[in-house]
Amino acid sequence: MPDPQPPQTNDFDALSATQPVAEARFVCARHATEAGVVRLHGSDAAGWMAVVDSFVSSLRQRIAASAAEPLRDALGRGDVRAIYRLDLEWAPFYCADCDVSYCGQCWRTMPVFDPDFPGWLEEIRGTCPRDHERMLSD
Repeated sequence: MPDPQPPQTNDFDALSATQPVAEARFVCARHATEAGVVRLHGSDAAGWMAVVDSFVSSLRQRIAASAAEPLRDALGRGDVRAIYRLDLEWAPFYCADCDVSYCGQCWRTMPVFDPDFPGWLEEIRGTCPRDHERMLSD
C-alpha cells in the first residue's frame, strides 16, 4: 500500500513566503532588464508552489509533487525553454518563436474578455517585438 499523502497547507501566502527551493531570473534580450523571476517553494510535507513574478502578473500556483522536480531542475539550469514546456504560464515573458525572453516594455499586451460576460477577463495575450503572438496569462 502506498504511503499516504502528507497534509498540505492551504495558506498560499505562507507557502509563497517561505525560502524558495529554487529560483531563476530571466533578462530581456533587448534591454538587459529583468523580464521575470520564477521560483519553486515548498516541500513534500507542505506541498509545492510555483511563483512567477513578471510584467503580466504575480502568479502563485500550487503544483503537483510530480511537477516540482522537473521545475527545480529547469530552474537550476536557468532553462526558460524547459520551464515554458512545463507550463507556458510559468514563463509569460518568453517567446518560443524567438527563443528569448522580453520585458514588459517589449511586449504589446491585450486583454481578452469573455463575449458572454464582458467583465470577465479570459486571458491576456501578447505580441513580442518580432510580432509573434501568444497567450501570456489565462
